[in-house]
Amino acid sequence: MLKNWTSLTTTDFSILDAMDPVAVLVAGSIEQHGPHLPLSTDSVIGEGLLEKSLDFVPSEVVILKLPSLCMGSSPEHNEFPGTISYSPELLIENVVEIGSQVKECGVKRLVILNSHGGNSSALDIAAMRLRAEIQLLMVKVDYFRFPKPSQIDLPDSEWLYGLHGGALETSMMMHLKPELVRMGELRNNASWLKELAEGHRRLNKDRAVSFYWMASDLNPSGTVGDATLASSEIGEELVEYYSKCFSEVILDASEIDLSRLG
Repeated sequence: MLKNWTSLTTTDFSILDAMDPVAVLVAGSIEQHGPHLPLSTDSVIGEGLLEKSLDFVPSEVVILKLPSLCMGSSPEHNEFPGTISYSPELLIENVVEIGSQVKECGVKRLVILNSHGGNSSALDIAAMRLRAEIQLLMVKVDYFRFPKPSQIDLPDSEWLYGLHGGALETSMMMHLKPELVRMGELRNNASWLKELAEGHRRLNKDRAVSFYWMASDLNPSGTVGDATLASSEIGEELVEYYSKCFSEVILDASEIDLSRLG
């Protein structure tokens, strides 16, 4: 069962403790996704995954949807017009403030659904602070880190390097918001990361090694991946797959015995 935070009245919170909901905060971004996708791409995908996940969650589990955090930390895209980015420090403080106030309203379980890679490290810090400082149960999900679905036929290069505006994001946007995709602008933009992996020893091959980049380093367009491979059919499969994965996280979070937390 989904309840929207913004649709409740202040008196509804008197029964929140008995409902023991799983609050969900979608963390997206407002950043360039090339000429073919809107600035809201990450936020649209996050919202779409949450909505679809409801199909796989039993009705007795109460999901409390918080207002989405539509702006994230995107300094790697700041050189492209339209991007609006928080500093990582401000994103951390925003999430800690949100978590602290929902805890005061009676929420005990908070899941963050993150749909922008640049948010990830800041959200890790914020989630740990909320767990340590106010004993809130915290779970963070980077949907793009779920295992690759075996049933979708795309080249390995898209899963490895098509991380921004490629076939995956474009397909999901074709399914979720087709009217926002500019089909005449679809391109195949190769990523410099692929060259690095092929020509170096450990860069972009070894998960122990982090390489930091600006979007234009990877491709002058600011996007990477073959958007020409995208389709609404692939997008529908991707949304269903990632939503099923996320629904299992919600169920896990709802079942955790809070008495085990210190």
